[in-house]
Amino acid sequence: AIITLHDQLQRPNILISVPGFEEFSDLLEELVFLGIPINISLICSHDQYINAAEVYMRGIERRMKKGLNPVVSVFASVSICALAAEFSKDLSRDNVIQVSIARARKIYKSLRILHTSQKWERAYNGGARFLKVIWINCLDEKPADYWATISRHLLAAFTISSIPEINLEKFIKNIQEAEPMPENGDDCDKILAEFQKSGLDFHNIAENLQKRLAELQVKTWINLLDMLAKKSASLIPN
Repeated sequence: AIITLHDQLQRPNILISVPGFEEFSDLLEELVFLGIPINISLICSHDQYINAAEVYMRGIERRMKKGLNPVVSVFASVSICALAAEFSKDLSRDNVIQVSIARARKIYKSLRILHTSQKWERAYNGGARFLKVIWINCLDEKPADYWATISRHLLAAFTISSIPEINLEKFIKNIQEAEPMPENGDDCDKILAEFQKSGLDFHNIAENLQKRLAELQVKTWINLLDMLAKKSASLIPN
């Protein structure tokens, strides 16, 4: 269905969003191999990011073996704002910010380690692009408040911040004195280990959040399609 949709749209700059579920790995690899621009969405942990990155690399390696252009527009979007909202159920505001930044740094650390591997260097020397991360912001008032502080810690090479217009001014103010995210993750592993000892199960949180976000996304699209159908029907003369 995704391949058919891409063919029907006939737009080279279209980016199709596909959840980064582990069970979608074969599909995602095939889409990369076919050269279809995709956003591997709803990434909520460094494990999920690594899986997405490996899927991307397998698709690129298959293209190179076939003599195809290895340049394929693929991104991995990390729902860091949704993670902050999830952590807020059990943690204070300061702890939410601390653990959210640590989770982001853990993902970025994984990104930098992967990008320096021999396998990835071979692909990039062959013309492939780095797999960039998109930090996803959200519109909800409470997570957006966390985001205002968290965002200044997310400036890093090979990453993009997705920011709604209503939060853009606050974001610009926060980054004026910001420093780039450390490539080695700084003390992220230590911080996460401490929170894990206190009872936070990051693996389960990420898995459950990813599923709920996917369900919410489906409901949102169904509501949008229903609204479009009603609008279209109202324009048809009786």
